[in-house]
Amino acid sequence: MPPRPARLRRRPRPGLVLGLLAGCGPGPVAPGAAAPVRGVAPVLADCDSPFVRHFDADGDGHGDPRMPVSLCAETPGFVAADDDCAQLRADVSPSSTEVCGDGRDNDCSGGDEDCAPPALATDALSLVSDDTTAAFGVHLAPGLDLSGDGVAELLVGDGGHDGERGHGWLVQPAALVGGTADTLDTGGATLADIAGDNGVETRLGQAVASGWTDRLDGLRDTALLATAGPLDIGGNDVETAIFLFASNPGLEAETPDADLVLLGAPVDPTFSYNGIESLAAGRWQPGTGDQGVISAAWPTRSRIVLVPTGGLTGDASLAAVGVPLAHTDTAIDLGQGLHHADLDGDGLDELVVGAPGFDRDGSTEDGGALWIVTGDTLAGLPPSGTESLLDTVGVRIAHDGADRGMGHRVDSLEMDEDGLPELILGAFEENGGQPGRVGLLDVDGLAALPAGTAHLDTALPGGVRMVTVAGDEPFDYAGFSVAGLAGPQPRVAIGAPGRDGTGADDTIDGAIWILDVDGTILDGSHEELGDLGALLLPTDQPGDGLGTGMASAGDLDEDGEDELWISALGLTAPGRVALLLRTGS
Repeated sequence: MPPRPARLRRRPRPGLVLGLLAGCGPGPVAPGAAAPVRGVAPVLADCDSPFVRHFDADGDGHGDPRMPVSLCAETPGFVAADDDCAQLRADVSPSSTEVCGDGRDNDCSGGDEDCAPPALATDALSLVSDDTTAAFGVHLAPGLDLSGDGVAELLVGDGGHDGERGHGWLVQPAALVGGTADTLDTGGATLADIAGDNGVETRLGQAVASGWTDRLDGLRDTALLATAGPLDIGGNDVETAIFLFASNPGLEAETPDADLVLLGAPVDPTFSYNGIESLAAGRWQPGTGDQGVISAAWPTRSRIVLVPTGGLTGDASLAAVGVPLAHTDTAIDLGQGLHHADLDGDGLDELVVGAPGFDRDGSTEDGGALWIVTGDTLAGLPPSGTESLLDTVGVRIAHDGADRGMGHRVDSLEMDEDGLPELILGAFEENGGQPGRVGLLDVDGLAALPAGTAHLDTALPGGVRMVTVAGDEPFDYAGFSVAGLAGPQPRVAIGAPGRDGTGADDTIDGAIWILDVDGTILDGSHEELGDLGALLLPTDQPGDGLGTGMASAGDLDEDGEDELWISALGLTAPGRVALLLRTGS
């Protein structure tokens, strides 16, 4: 007997299936029934008053226009609205709020919305300084967790506070307010006021930094404040000192009661009001106990002192525990820019030392330079007290130009997706009469550069490349501060505290630039920030010098992009510290 032919089965229509799922049988389309929904006709339910609903797969109250169903009774999972544009995302529907620039049509309006540029008035939270000085916020130290609550704090130096006795402010992001309605007195904790009631001008906080002692988590647990002196601690007259505050030091007490105080040299009247002008901290010699290292600069003495923190106990002398690096020229502002970063990926931080007063041919044109001392070189330096010359242990890169002041500030940021950070070099030349300039330096070829070699930025060896970008008006001081901002789109923030929009050299209002960067920008030549599409944010408080100091705040709001700390010196308007919550369009 031949085999029986396969029995053909009719595939049910979508409306029929949905009707059965809803508990009502199908019926014919009655005269005057609901019109087809966006081209799909539902099969009417078998009852006197059927109505159309739409399947809501994600439960956001908006149904799929492609899945109408006729019902006799309201049924969970089916809704009247037929306007959902993403059936499996509860956060995308006409009831959702559009998020600009995220590549998604959050509110089903037809496409993503372009973001308006960030504005200080709407995207910045700030606290104003209660003391107009000439030293507020020149240095910022972010990423601290002295309170131990897991929230990163900011240390703000104020070396001119209270008649130049100096001060250190610790700011919690939660204390910031919109605009400038609150002051540091109410929104910041006084970290230290070591002058007490004796009226001595110590300039505490003229340099600040944050770093690690032995902890290996992401937040730094040590705050560093430098003084200029003269200073009397425990009967010892010192020219300068570094105060270290580890976790939970009792922030309300205005005392020198730090976990550790590093004392400087005896008072030298020649330098009694200079002392340490910059500080940096990094990771050094992992696995040996010396997880942290402090670098401190005396530009007037052309000295850098490195202090491993892993074995420090009690009060100590910088001369006894420090490893000095020196230069023979005392007129190059050595160390005004200091930075630690692992530039070659070997797990050891390199030390970058900027010298904005250096000139390539020994004249006084102040092109600027930097030295890079590798992590393994640092680990092999002679013990404390034995001085090494930077020109011997470091690689020097000098700017081949006049009146640039390259190396005034240093930061780092991964720009070209190779897993290694590039350097950001701020510059400052107040007598140049030209726009400020910033250098972006890729040192992927660092491992091949022997210590003791010197190079000009116009003739760099293989694997090293540099481009400079400039501001848009004379005396704008663009590059006085710099900061690298990580995110899907890397950005470089550039402070221009001298900019006033008219080019006048006797007015300081302030502004910041935010530049989107990637590996292609490093292949370019000299460019102007405006031509590169950089975003300009002029100050909304004329006369405050916005952009005096800057630092990445990290990703505080967990949106995938770093926020930005900014300080304003305060001239004819009060100084302030602000947190910019949105750094790109």
